[in-house]
Amino acid sequence: MTRTLFLHVGPAKTGTSAIQAFFKSREFDSVYYPEAGQWPDGAHHKLVFAAKGLRKYGVIDIPEWSDLKQQLYAEIAATDKDIFLSSEVCQPDFMEVVRGITSQFGLKLVVIMVYRNAIERASSVYNQDVKDPVVGLNLTPDDFLQQKANQLRIRPLFERWSREVNDIRLLPYVSDKPLLERICALLGVQTTTDDAAKVFNRSMGGHALLAMLIANKLLPSEEQRRAFFDAMRALTDFRIWTGSSYPFSREAVEILKKELQDDFDWAKAEIGAADSSTYTWRDRFVLSAEEGDKIIALLDQQGLYEDNQTMIQNLLSKFSMKD
Repeated sequence: MTRTLFLHVGPAKTGTSAIQAFFKSREFDSVYYPEAGQWPDGAHHKLVFAAKGLRKYGVIDIPEWSDLKQQLYAEIAATDKDIFLSSEVCQPDFMEVVRGITSQFGLKLVVIMVYRNAIERASSVYNQDVKDPVVGLNLTPDDFLQQKANQLRIRPLFERWSREVNDIRLLPYVSDKPLLERICALLGVQTTTDDAAKVFNRSMGGHALLAMLIANKLLPSEEQRRAFFDAMRALTDFRIWTGSSYPFSREAVEILKKELQDDFDWAKAEIGAADSSTYTWRDRFVLSAEEGDKIIALLDQQGLYEDNQTMIQNLLSKFSMKD
């Protein structure tokens, strides 16, 4: 019986962390999740980066591709199960590697993608890129929407994959069942309600998001940004994971909706995605006076406030009132 290579390609902020953590932590009778190329969180990013010749991402070392390939091939050869690889940084240019795997082991290929409403996804992407010291995003939220709108489209990415792959499954992020449960059903493995309810890679609350955004604007190196984030996380009363984090103004979202309407329409026609053409308005978070004081105290502690008061106060005041 022909085995299948399931390749889960995200994209980012579509439940990938929960899926990867689940498969990293379990063993299954019918599906094998290789250890080769795993990131600390279980994603197979090292395979993708190594195939491109990268040797380091931030503080994470990436082995030579030849070494990872040898390990991956040995793991696939040692099992008679289907294979599941997952990486949201995987792009169609990884297909040369994938074809080598499927050819070597006679595997059928199924690519799995997830569609999520661009506006909801934008909030998570923005939070992640501000939080990540390697990326160090320093655009304000509305500027991010304006400059990165095209990167939030799913249709062009789906069409690129479709030119490379015969069997591609596009799943809606929102459905009557949790995404992890539906991924597991596709792969033929079991999960539980508790597994599907777990939260991974949480977003920072709005106050922590603003503090990190300011740090990104002022600190030029990854090491400095990483040290600032660690200092912020060490403040127990700062509680960086609590509170609303939705950062966009209604005006910016309205512009984005119009710009991406073709992508919404495509998703609705392609998979009937419940969240493709409708969007429930969310209010941008409002910074309390206490949270603003904590941000200023942290920045002052890190030597960033005194020389940058005008910029900092302007940014904090913008988020201290309702949109």
